Amino acid sequence: MRTRCVVLGEVLIDLFSPARGVTVREAVALLPMLGGAPANVAVQLARLGRQVELVGAVGQDPFGDRLLDQLRDENVGQRSVRKVPGRRTGLMLVELDDHGERRFTPWRSQSADFAFTPEDLPPSLFDAELAVLHRGTTWLASASAKQAAAIAGERARRAGAYVSLDLNLAFGVFERREDLLGGALELLREVDVVKASEHEAEALFGPHEPPEQARRFHELGVKLLALTFGEKGARLSSADGGVAFAVPPSVTVVDTTGAGDAFFGALLSELTRGGVHRSDLAQLTPSALQNLVSFAAWAGAQAVTALGATTGMARAERPSLAPELS
Repeated sequence: MRTRCVVLGEVLIDLFSPARGVTVREAVALLPMLGGAPANVAVQLARLGRQVELVGAVGQDPFGDRLLDQLRDENVGQRSVRKVPGRRTGLMLVELDDHGERRFTPWRSQSADFAFTPEDLPPSLFDAELAVLHRGTTWLASASAKQAAAIAGERARRAGAYVSLDLNLAFGVFERREDLLGGALELLREVDVVKASEHEAEALFGPHEPPEQARRFHELGVKLLALTFGEKGARLSSADGGVAFAVPPSVTVVDTTGAGDAFFGALLSELTRGGVHRSDLAQLTPSALQNLVSFAAWAGAQAVTALGATTGMARAERPSLAPELS
């Protein structure tokens, strides 16, 4: 049975203004916390008991050391996180409004993860134990990192694993909006499982109802698609026409950072725990789809109950909601 998850991409320091409604400009201190969408997904996978290895890069600086310590504490494998001389650990400035919604300001110039190269990929990770390779879109902003991610996807598929993509359209990292949108559309032809917010789907395909948005993703080859609508819920669809919808439980919202990462981490965790193969993704049963999206929505809701992307993420003590996948 394939058991290992590999997550490829950025691990960053999120610098939070510690009070809602207080801007970075006004704050007297900033709170450093683990961040970066791929790293957040890796933490959620590890908390739910999955074997996970993060592949990326940090700088040779105190922030990089802090992140490696935190990943180790979370049982995320970080032997494949490179420390890059002459580059700094990526930062993201985070402000929260009075309702816990985020405003991000990337601080990514000379970021270490953008110096990642194909030579930094550990060949030993792409073997018969690999269940899923997960990635995002931010590395499209770097020629070397983009090439490394493409090679990793090819190696994962050759090994029999499936590839998942968090669309995560971080326009602030790119000089031109069109570069990210064009690269994302190309990526959708090369991946199997995708998570996209309603706003990201609209940015790619224009305003459409969810069934039409999903059809466009599936036409590009996506086997399993999660469309998320914030507190309104999420829609999970398979290429063969199966659909399920779930609304997250009502919780007290502190910070919405990391909710989508927790959602996707929980979804991938259940697929891995259930031994789902790449060939199964397009034809999951309606009950399997329902259990998957219900569990993922529950996990996403837990993440918003504390400050920081990973602080409130669910742990393995929570019973699984997808017994049919066992």
